[in-house]
Amino acid sequence: MSGGIRLDGRRAVVTGGAKGIGAAISRQYAAAGARVAVWGRDRVALDAMAEEIGGVAVVCDVTSSDSVQAAAATTNEMLGGIDVLVANAGRPGEGVRYDEVDEATWDDVINTNLTGPWRCVTACVPGFKEQRHGKIILVSSLGAVAGMSRAPAYSAAKTGLLGLSRSTAAALARYNVQCNAVLPGWVETEMTVPELGNDDIRPRLAERSIARRHAQPDEIAGICVYLASSASDFHTADAIRVDGGYLMAV
Repeated sequence: MSGGIRLDGRRAVVTGGAKGIGAAISRQYAAAGARVAVWGRDRVALDAMAEEIGGVAVVCDVTSSDSVQAAAATTNEMLGGIDVLVANAGRPGEGVRYDEVDEATWDDVINTNLTGPWRCVTACVPGFKEQRHGKIILVSSLGAVAGMSRAPAYSAAKTGLLGLSRSTAAALARYNVQCNAVLPGWVETEMTVPELGNDDIRPRLAERSIARRHAQPDEIAGICVYLASSASDFHTADAIRVDGGYLMAV
């Protein structure tokens, strides 16, 4: 959880904010005092989350520039501005070997998991520059540094987010905008059911971390609360692994 860090008065966008890690971030942001705009494609899930946390629901498809720009305009109108962007929306890995990925799948994964966050950043940057402050958090993956043999497009997209984070941080530092990437390891969500729901695969993956277990969404959300707060004003251009020591397991 986020401890005593507060986000009072902050207006936050969480893409993919009604499910999985995004839902945990939405809840913890609201609990810390932020006003949250939950972006996503599932209207029913969005409305339920917005009602639960006292936020607002904004339908948005991150694969569409027009949809992202419209969502940003709607959010600015409803909240009076945006202070925090969490680019979390994405799709799972393709689940096939490098030589089995077809071009249409490759394009879809890259468009959703890399170009989508870039669209969201681009839509929010004008407001950040005008108000001369902002927080950008890109939800990447441990796959960006560990590699995933059966998800080459996913790994490539999540690695690309690290470059996007650093470039954005460098470009916007003069406007008092911080940008960081968060790299979750295996987290128990709807998206990871195919792997973590498999009784043969699950224990093998757990043994790969020194924590000997998988994360819960709340354990990823906590670092995102910190990165959205004034406590992180001198923390930028970083890639923070939240993986239970996955890369250190022996």
